[in-house]
Amino acid sequence: MRASDAGPLVVKPCQDRCGFGGRVVWSVAELGDVPAGKEPVIARRYHRLQGRDRKVYSIGGRLFGVEKIFPARTEHEKYGEPFTLSQELCKIALR
Repeated sequence: MRASDAGPLVVKPCQDRCGFGGRVVWSVAELGDVPAGKEPVIARRYHRLQGRDRKVYSIGGRLFGVEKIFPARTEHEKYGEPFTLSQELCKIALR
């Protein structure tokens, strides 16, 4: 089975910053519309956002979690709110 057979994919450049240049590809036919550039791309399974977007940051060997509303409509939503990381999320982030 091909990865595209299991549902939509997010396709974006490896050096993507802030979500620019990425897109959701809903079918194999749409893959032909993805611009071919010089840099490699990443394809990963698309999952619909359920609630808030969670970000995990590693600073000086410490992990921090921030929940954000995406897309942000206010200054408060832009910066988000801290959340406590579960042991499972810490293990994933450290991998």
